[in-house]
Order: sequence, then C-alpha cells, then structure tokens
Amino acid sequence: MIESLQKLFKSTIGRALILRILVFSGLVTLFISIYQVYDDYSHAISSIEKEIGQIKKAYQSPLAHSLWNFNTNQIKQIISGLANFPSITFIEVTDSAGDFQFSAGSKESNILIFEFPLFFSSKYSKKQEVGSIYIQSSKKPVLEKIRNRVLIILFSQGIKTFIVSIFIIILIKVSITDHLHDISETLSQFKTGDINTFQKDNKFSVISLQKKTQDDEIDIVVEKLNIFITELYKSTAEIHSLNFNLEKLVDLKTKELRSALLQNENLIRVLIHDIGNPLSGIIFSIDRLTRQYTLKEPIQGSKLKLAQESCDKILEIINFVKDIKSLESGKKQLTLSKIDLFPIIENIKENFHHQFRNKKLELKTIYSKKPFFVMAERISLSNSVLSNLVSNAIKFSHFGSVITIECFFMENKAFVAIKNLNAKIPPEILTNLFDFHKATTIKGLAGEEGTGFGLPIVKMFAQYNNGDITVSSTKEETVFTLSLQLAK
Repeated sequence: MIESLQKLFKSTIGRALILRILVFSGLVTLFISIYQVYDDYSHAISSIEKEIGQIKKAYQSPLAHSLWNFNTNQIKQIISGLANFPSITFIEVTDSAGDFQFSAGSKESNILIFEFPLFFSSKYSKKQEVGSIYIQSSKKPVLEKIRNRVLIILFSQGIKTFIVSIFIIILIKVSITDHLHDISETLSQFKTGDINTFQKDNKFSVISLQKKTQDDEIDIVVEKLNIFITELYKSTAEIHSLNFNLEKLVDLKTKELRSALLQNENLIRVLIHDIGNPLSGIIFSIDRLTRQYTLKEPIQGSKLKLAQESCDKILEIINFVKDIKSLESGKKQLTLSKIDLFPIIENIKENFHHQFRNKKLELKTIYSKKPFFVMAERISLSNSVLSNLVSNAIKFSHFGSVITIECFFMENKAFVAIKNLNAKIPPEILTNLFDFHKATTIKGLAGEEGTGFGLPIVKMFAQYNNGDITVSSTKEETVFTLSLQLAK
C-alpha cells in the first residue's frame, strides 16, 4: 500500500490530482466555514438586538414615569437591574434638560450602541419627551463564541476534507492510475525492431489488465489500443510479404528487361551487319558502273551520282549507329576536332533541297565570319544535331515562309541559331521538349508526322559534343540555339 502511494506521488498526474483535490476541497471548506461563521455572528447580534428590544418594551414606560415624577430611587433601581443583563455592559438614563444623569456599568470598546427616547403622557397632559436611555452591549462574548466556532469548523471540516481527499485519491489510483501504469509498462515492451522483423506466423502480446469489473472507459481505451497493435502487426506482416513478392517480381522483370535489351542490341547488330553487307555491294557495283561505262546522257550520270551519294549516306548512318552503341556502353567517346560549319550547313541545304522547294521556303544563312570553326564531331553534328533542327524548322514553317540559320560567337563559345516564324510551341510541351520519356509529338503545319525522338537526340549529341541546346518560342518566332566550343 505504501509503495503504491509512493508510486502515485511520483506520478505527475498523481501529484497534480492530489494538489487539485486538496485546493478545491480547501476552498469549498473555507467558503462553507465563512458562511457558517457569518450566520452564527448574525444570529448572535440578532439575539442581542432582540433582547434590547424587549428591554425597551418593558422598561421604557416605567423609566419615563419615574423621570416625570423625579423618582430617582426608582430610576436607580431599574438601571441597576438592567445592568445585570449579560448583554449590557453600560446603561445611562438622562432627562431632556440634561440636569439628571443616572448610569450603571462601565464603557468598553468593540461594542454595540442602542439609544432611544423616553416619552410620558397622561390624561391631564400631552405626550412629551422627558429624556433618553443609552445602552452599550459588548461584542466580546459573541466574538469569543465565534472564534471557538471557527476553530471547531476548521478542524472538523479539515479532517473531513483530508479523509475524503485520501479516499478519492485511493479510488482514482485503484480505478485509473494503476491501470495507466500497467498500460505504460506493457507499451514500453514494444520495440520498433520487433515490429520491423515481425512475420505472419510470429506471436505478439497485447495489453491485459487485472480488473474485476469491465466495460468502463479504461477498458475501451485498452480495447482500442489492442486493436491498433493487432492491426499494426498484421499490416507489418502483410508489408513484409508484399515487399518479398515485390522484390521477386522486380528481380524477374529486371532479368526480362536485361534479356529484352540484349535481344534488341543483338537485333540492331544483325540489322547493321545484314544491311551493311549488301549496301557495300551496291556501292561497289555503282562504282564499277561509273568507271567501266561512259554514260552519254548527263541526267543518267547525275542520277547515278545521287544514288551513290545516298548509299554513302546510308552507310555513314550505319557506322554512326555503331558509334552510338559504343558511346552508350562507354566503350567509345566522340573525338572532337576542328571543323568548319560553312560546308556542313551548305551540305544540309543541299540535302533538304526538295523539302524547301515543296513548301516554297527560303533559307537564309548569316555568318559572323568565314570560315567558322568549332570543336565538334562532324557526323553527329551534321546528321543528329543540325539536320534534326533544320527538319524541325521545315516541319513547323508556313508555306512561303523564311528559315534563318545564324552563326555567331561570344567569347570562347560558338552559337548556331535556327529560326522559323509564326509557329509557337505550347508551354506544356516546351518544358519537356528534350525529354525522351515525355510525349511531345506534334504534327507539322502540313500534317507531317513525327516520332518525338528528334529533339531529345539533338540534346544528347549536343552534350556529347561538349555543347548544349536551348529554345525560345513566341507567336512571332521559334529559335533553337546550339552552343559549341569555339575552335582556336
């Protein structure tokens, strides 16, 4: 019992509860005691006033008659008798002229004062004031009685308050505090590590209380906590199971993805090899035709030359795809060299001659200087960067419009700005324009189809060439600006 009480007083809730009960009980006792003391005081004063009233009623007429007849002996006798009353400490009778004064007792402090006139009347004379009576009543007996009463009330109420407070504290301890300690100790046994390593078939403990009665608020709290603990363990077990299955699925999908990637790479290698061999044969045959036969008609010679150049272009792209695979695998890096942009751009103008003619487009080129040397890899710059940007500008140019290619430099940077007019790119597409994983495909102004991979490829090879690509688009114009390292 003593140990339980010590545990209660160590508890913050226990200390606060005890303090509040004692303060509240003490205040209630104080207010009740004040009321009882005031009530007793009021009754004692009322008793004195009632007694003085009875004296006035009984002796006012005899004293007035004695004063009228100058019967001093009778006045002294009446005053002496009144002075014997316990509530009267001093009494004095005075005639109206002030010539006679008769008194008994002694004056004190802390008193009650009563004073009333004496009237005399007879059948031969009218009612007239013949004097007055002055009475003092001491409060000391009343105050002593009240003091004793206060001590009794405080002592009795204090003992009662203390006993009731102790009973309430014990009751709360037995009904609430002990169970809260049990709940706290049980919860302190739960550890995060145990929950994290919990498996479906493991056992776990819940909160249990040693109580004779059930279904009170404590039991409701314990029930909710046990439900929470049970659901927590079950959820943890399910999460572990899901994580295990997910890891297996991820491993399986990773193997499948690696297998698919390997198959795709093998397919690309086979396609490159199988296309490259017959293409080499075609190039060889065209070359023999050019050397062995003299063609009389110039147009046939130009067609044969165009076929040869196209085959060379395809072979160049095949080799470039091989280089891309080498770059992605890290087996190779682009070799940057000093190249002139002027012939590359002129060659691109020739390659896109038919597209410009079909949409009646005009291509303007502006160079801040000639030759215009940059550090780059020629094939990737021409085929993957500049050709894609020019193709995109043609795709989003109106019939009869103008495309401008401007080459300029600032400090040690070279810039190529390709501009087309009156085809604003929507803002939601503009932010993802160079992202392989976002859908940014838009049909051209003449219905041209696209794959959405052209500009991400531009971004990738611009960075491979130690450069970058930016874009700005308004209602008036769209400008793609390629930055490269200026050759010294």
